[in-house]
Amino acid sequence: MNMTVHTTVLKRESTTEETDEGSGVSILLDEEDALSTIRSPEFKERILNRIRGGDDFPATSATVNVITQLTSSDETSLSELGNLILKDYGLTSKILKLVNSVTYMKYGEVTTISRATILLGMKTIQNMAFSMSLFETVRKKRSKYLPDLLSKALYAAAVAQTIAQKMGRLDSEEAFICALFHLFGEILSAYYAPREYAALRTVLQEKSTAQHPGNIRLAINELYKNLGKEVALEWGFPQKMIVCMDKANVLEANKKDALNRLQCICSIANDIAWISENEEDEKKKETQIKAMLDRFGGPFREVKSNIEDITTLSDSNFNMYCTAYGIDFEKSAIGKQLLKQTDATTNSTGQIIQPTELDFSVDLLNGTSSHETPPNPDMVFASGLQDITSAIGDKFDLQNIFRIIAETMYRGLQPGGVTKVVLLIRNTTSPSLDVRLAMGESTSKLREWFKVPVAKDQTDIFNMALHQQKDILIRNSASDDARKILPHWLTRNLAAPVFLILLPVVVKEKAIGIVYIEGKAEEFKKILPSHLNYVKILHSQAVLAIKTKSST
Repeated sequence: MNMTVHTTVLKRESTTEETDEGSGVSILLDEEDALSTIRSPEFKERILNRIRGGDDFPATSATVNVITQLTSSDETSLSELGNLILKDYGLTSKILKLVNSVTYMKYGEVTTISRATILLGMKTIQNMAFSMSLFETVRKKRSKYLPDLLSKALYAAAVAQTIAQKMGRLDSEEAFICALFHLFGEILSAYYAPREYAALRTVLQEKSTAQHPGNIRLAINELYKNLGKEVALEWGFPQKMIVCMDKANVLEANKKDALNRLQCICSIANDIAWISENEEDEKKKETQIKAMLDRFGGPFREVKSNIEDITTLSDSNFNMYCTAYGIDFEKSAIGKQLLKQTDATTNSTGQIIQPTELDFSVDLLNGTSSHETPPNPDMVFASGLQDITSAIGDKFDLQNIFRIIAETMYRGLQPGGVTKVVLLIRNTTSPSLDVRLAMGESTSKLREWFKVPVAKDQTDIFNMALHQQKDILIRNSASDDARKILPHWLTRNLAAPVFLILLPVVVKEKAIGIVYIEGKAEEFKKILPSHLNYVKILHSQAVLAIKTKSST
């Protein structure tokens, strides 16, 4: 029986739930040519419409676009990226766990996103943020296909990272992220168009016994690639990632340029993942991988002697990646296959090697959200102080030290409803306090309206804190007493009652700025006296950092 997807049938409206993948088979009819339908622009457009019409598509694309458009050369971008990450407890926790994995252990313990960005670079943290955000979105859908796809993508990414490290002269983090999204189009199809995806899998299975099953597979892979590239362009993915969605041309594998090498590594890694998932015989698997590396030639032949190192999963780093990306690897098709192969592995003398115990314990289908319970404030404050001490010892510049201090204040007070922490610095050319950096809100947007006039005859809270050099706490901005000392430009921008904390930054008996903290008034009761003491200590650390820098 010839089975194919027919475009006229696919145009019908469906009243059943789109997530019901099993019903996808109903769109398959007896047709003579499956290839023409799969290759048709109409079928590709149908799946694109499914993707673009997804309920979470606008939010997901907007988030990814914001993250990818930030540039490391822009000082404001560091704060913007930090704010995007810090608003999601789960994402913050996952990135910090990954940063503290074996890969980055040379930096010692890192407990703030700000310090992680300084040490690892903005691009690395950017890649972690948007890839984990996308995986978290896709993870939420209960699907019999997505766990296998995500597991295979993550395994390919880890393989690509290892190959890049073995070859040298290549950015292994770039290899990881580009290989991770090589299957982007297929993952999107499974998530947003489960009926069509199920239908394509059925076509592939039905045609697998035909004379030329490879044509069907190539056509389907080409479809997924084009879907992935089109959406990636819309979402503003880096060009390198989009290029690496294309399968590398073996004939061009010996080109010297780094992008070609990167593309080859991504193709090889994903092919290794496919072979590992589908080939049960370990010797045949090794033969196929070696033959593929031979075809690519050049430096890739040299990697052949390290096949076991590249494909093994005993490295604790991969465990950390699985945890960070929410992947229950051992329950996936590729995970089961690799674990089964591990049971029968022998060394060069024929002795059986005991399988490595793998601890991939995160359940992909448990519905866990990234919006986790906020961390213990005391732990956040204590670890943040440790990061600040390290930053001062490592001679970070003042801006970066201030950023770590502001982040620690923000994260520590999050359970108490804090919405922003702002560092205001006195302008040396005009009588005003200007926004230097902010956590919780866009620095650039704050600068549009958060302008503090400075004058000795002014009686608002900012001038009181500055000239009297006193800390000020207002528990509710809506109280009568508070309204008397709040400037009109501030009250106009308060949508609801807030608590306010103002801490003047005094150096050599001169007030040079203010740390401004704002949060929801009804949540202030959750802030303990010990938390306010930590804030005072952090404020003192800021003053100490200025004194230290000014004396050197």
